[in-house]
Amino acid sequence: MAGVRIDIKYEDEVVTMRLEELIRRVADPQPALREIGEALLISTRERFAAGKLHGPDGEKWVPLNAKYLARKRRKKKDKADLILTYEGTLKDQLSYQLDEYDLLLGSAEVYAATHQFGDSTRGIPQREFLGLSDEDATEIQEIITDHLE
Repeated sequence: MAGVRIDIKYEDEVVTMRLEELIRRVADPQPALREIGEALLISTRERFAAGKLHGPDGEKWVPLNAKYLARKRRKKKDKADLILTYEGTLKDQLSYQLDEYDLLLGSAEVYAATHQFGDSTRGIPQREFLGLSDEDATEIQEIITDHLE
């Protein structure tokens, strides 16, 4: 995956145990990981499409600062208040990549890491957009159950 690799470890004991069980019991976990990757792509893109101004964990993003917002309004009035969706590139460049037992989800855009983690030297607050919501965790567990059955 070009751009920046962002590793997010979802710390949920049930999801972790289910993933470990999948790897132990299934000869090839790739089909399940591929289905999980697709589900996470859809979920993340749906958050963007719905204009949700929070991360996957529900934490609200810091609003745009007034100086940047004024500059943005001069460029595109109809999309000035949108956060991380000005052109749609970040959402459009989301993809996943599979390794033997790994699923990587991210964006080919280099600035993805800036928004995911923030950049205090440039005054850009963290606006986490990659990660798992509670609904994502439930869906992952259902996908794993289907593949184990």
